[in-house]
Amino acid sequence: MWGSIAAFTVAFLLVGTGLRGFNLLTFYFVSIKATKYKHEYKMSISGSSSNSEGGASTIRGASQVLACSFVATVLSLVHAYACGAERRIDFDDPNGEDGVVLFSSRLTCGIIAHHATCLADTLASELGILSKSSPRLITNPWKVVPSGTNGGVTVSGLLFSALGGAVIGLSTVLLDFISGINHNNTTVSDHENDDSSMYALRLILFSLSCGVL
Repeated sequence: MWGSIAAFTVAFLLVGTGLRGFNLLTFYFVSIKATKYKHEYKMSISGSSSNSEGGASTIRGASQVLACSFVATVLSLVHAYACGAERRIDFDDPNGEDGVVLFSSRLTCGIIAHHATCLADTLASELGILSKSSPRLITNPWKVVPSGTNGGVTVSGLLFSALGGAVIGLSTVLLDFISGINHNNTTVSDHENDDSSMYALRLILFSLSCGVL
């Protein structure tokens, strides 16, 4: 029950601050699909159905919900209060002559990074455990550990991390397109189209990098 209440609350707050809040639903639906994929086989590998052992349960408690949403929710509320509506990220002006634009960009990058990290972690755990190669301990790379061990990584797990980050980046691009952040209702020139394409690519690469890291 508390998990459902927490999920409703954070979803309401995130979506209420802007369309990018739907990234939480992107995370939820993709992670649920990944969790259910070969679930029984993954349970037999890890010997557990808990998130911490690689065979995630589809039922999440309040603590798990908040772990995957609290930071993004706080940053989104701060953005709504200090910067107003969602706006395009300024990747080209790191010094930020406009303080609001700079602060908005930093907050938005933090929100995207949080969602990307959460989905990357979930896909790495839920799909990386299916790797045919033995995982190695990330803090001790020359040590081979059993599948399902916390901190055990494989090449395929890292690739799934990248995929998780990229999915959030693509989701953000699509949501921004729907909301009109990347363009207006007037006819745009080829130069503006190229700029929008490059912006979308940079946003996806940023999110992918956050997932991997």
